[in-house]
Amino acid sequence: MPGQGHGLQLDENLPRRLRSEGSLRDVFAMIKSYMSDRSLTQPPLLVYPQCFMTTTEQYFNDVNETDDVIQQVLDPERISGLEALANGIEKDFPHLDRTVRYYRSIVDMDRARKPMSRIGFLDVGPPPRHGLANVQLPQRAPEPDNHWLQVVFHHSRGRA
Repeated sequence: MPGQGHGLQLDENLPRRLRSEGSLRDVFAMIKSYMSDRSLTQPPLLVYPQCFMTTTEQYFNDVNETDDVIQQVLDPERISGLEALANGIEKDFPHLDRTVRYYRSIVDMDRARKPMSRIGFLDVGPPPRHGLANVQLPQRAPEPDNHWLQVVFHHSRGRA
């Protein structure tokens, strides 16, 4: 936040059980009416308190460390419907062979299944000690100087 939030009235609607002393790692949303406005339309809103950080990191770590294999179960009428759809597409639209292969792979119950792959963007993120709250925006660029429009009228002399 600008100036580390000093002098700003904050809107911290947080349940009493989660309240703690204000943390510089809390994430606030600052809302303006227009991008060009220099003032906020309301006090900054607390959208991600620092006390949620450990549980959020634990959730992402749990999501990204699984060996579960998804097992597919389809009703027989659903299988026959998908096969009919694949046959119809193959007959009417022969150029859509990838679509036909996809529908046939869905109904193939003997297809080899493998565990869910890792979610790559979770590994690429910043180290845990640098959270979202450490983002510091640079000072706003100075406004450009006004360039006054100068209009010069030229009259046609003697032309009809």
